[in-house]
Formats: sequence, structure tokens, C-alpha cells
Amino acid sequence: MTPCPDCRWPLESHDRDISFHLPDELEDWSAEELAEKTSRLDTFLHVKPNRFFMRALIPIHLHHDHIVVFGAWLAVDRPTVENASRIWNTPEYGSFSCSGFLANALPPWPNIVGAPLTVESRHLEELPYAVSSSDAKMNEIVNSKWSHQTVLNSLAEIT
Repeated sequence: MTPCPDCRWPLESHDRDISFHLPDELEDWSAEELAEKTSRLDTFLHVKPNRFFMRALIPIHLHHDHIVVFGAWLAVDRPTVENASRIWNTPEYGSFSCSGFLANALPPWPNIVGAPLTVESRHLEELPYAVSSSDAKMNEIVNSKWSHQTVLNSLAEIT
């Protein structure tokens, strides 16, 4: 493994994808509860009676062009899920954009869960990407470059 000149981490650990399997509020649910109270496709999740989620990509840019991408859940409303699922595999998805609320805490920002977030499609074959937020800290997370240590040290605790 090649060490990074800026931090103690191997270069191979700088660019990675991390996926959250469920929104944080459902992590402690049993398999039985999940089966009884949810319906799920890979990209969308309906929690009965009226909670809706969709997956999104949240890129965290590190200095020197490295990137960590979180596959997170976004809490959205029913019309958003219905529209997104209707256009998902069509050319119309190429201009898809929506807003919701981050449903997963992101290391090293555990208190960011619940922040408003706007996502938009970039590629027809991929989940929508986080692009902005009306929350100043969330907007900074999405649109700034971060030190390797800040992000990678926090990932060691979850992986």
C-alpha cells in the first residue's frame, strides 16, 4: 500500500463508496418490523403509513482530488417518490431534481442528520447527487474540500 504524503492513510483508502442500508431511524428495527412496516425497492423505501425515502449520493471531496461518496437515504414526500419512480429509467430522469432531508448521519458530522438537501441527477444510470442545502453546514459539507484526516479518521470508526 502506498502511503499518502498528506496523512497516515494508504492512498487506496482515500477514494471509496460507503452505503447506508437503511435510514438511521430504522437501523434498530428487527427484520420482522421491517417486513411488516415497510415496502422497499433498491432505490425507494415506504414506511407505513406515510414516510418515504429515496437513495442519493453524497460526495465528500477531499484535498488533492480524492472523494468519498456516501450512498445515503433522503426523507422525501409521496409526490417526490411517485415522480422519481415514474421517470427513473427514462430520459426524463436526466433532468430530475428534488429536495428532502438527510436521513443518515455522515461521519464526521453525526449531527447533520435531518438537514435539508437538494439532489439532482447527473447520469442516467446513477442515483441523484447532493448539490446544495439551505443549511449552511450541510452546504459546506457538500461543496467544500476536506482534509484527509477529518474524513478518513471518522470512517475508521464505522468500517
